[in-house]
Amino acid sequence: MVQDLLLSVCRRRALALSIHRGMHYPEKDLVMTDLTDKQPTIVRIWRGRTPRERADEYEAYNYDVGIRPLLNKALGVQTFRADREDETEFMTISYWGSVEAMSKFTGGDPKQIHHLERDAEFLIELPKDVQILRLLTSHGLTGSTS
Repeated sequence: MVQDLLLSVCRRRALALSIHRGMHYPEKDLVMTDLTDKQPTIVRIWRGRTPRERADEYEAYNYDVGIRPLLNKALGVQTFRADREDETEFMTISYWGSVEAMSKFTGGDPKQIHHLERDAEFLIELPKDVQILRLLTSHGLTGSTS
C-alpha cells in the first residue's frame, strides 16, 4: 500500500515537473516496475555536468534517451538538477533489487559507465564511473508533489 502511494506520488511529481518546465512527458511513459513484490537493496548513482546554457536541452534529452529505459527496469528512479552560475549538475539515482538485476539492464558490469549517444556533445566531461551503494534504510516519502 505504501509502495503504491510512493509510485503514485513519483508519477504525479514527474508529470508536474515536466509541465512546469514546458516539457511534455506523457503519463503513460511514467511506468516503473511493480514495487509490490520487490524492495530496493542497491542504488546506482550517475552524475554529469553541462554548461548552464545547455541544461534544459540536456534535461529533455537525458529523460528521453536515458531515463525512459530505466523506468521499466529499475524499481525506482530519481533525477536531480543543481543549477550553478556557469554549469548545471545532473544526478540520476536508480533503485534495484540486486546487483544481478542491475547487471541485466547494463548488459554486464553495472559499474561500467554507458554514455548516451550525445553525451559528449552536452557534458563538460564524460563521467568515468558511477557509484553503487547498498541501501540500508529508507525513512519517509522520497517523492514530493510540490
